[in-house]
Amino acid sequence: MLNVKDILSLEFYKKSPFHGSLNGIRYRIEKIEVDGEAKLKCTTWPEPLSFDATDESLMEYYETTFDDEGLLDIVGHINSKVTPDDRGAKTCNSTLILTAHHQVPARS
Repeated sequence: MLNVKDILSLEFYKKSPFHGSLNGIRYRIEKIEVDGEAKLKCTTWPEPLSFDATDESLMEYYETTFDDEGLLDIVGHINSKVTPDDRGAKTCNSTLILTAHHQVPARS
């Protein structure tokens, strides 16, 4: 199960989208502008393909406020996509994979 601490702070989203994966679901969280108002947008789609390689018809979109409450909304939205195990509990049997798009300086 995803926690709010797993998806970074609002400051990150001012500069870059964030991608992650949880138990068969991939997601992208980004800041967008709607009628001059900042919003958080979460896109979810089934694994295994990346955001750019996935057909748009497989993607689901969710928008919320660009604040801490919005981050909680996004966590709840992503967790609602996780498939329950055979006991009815929502679990994450795979490792949470979090990636950010940034360059790492080459080692000399």
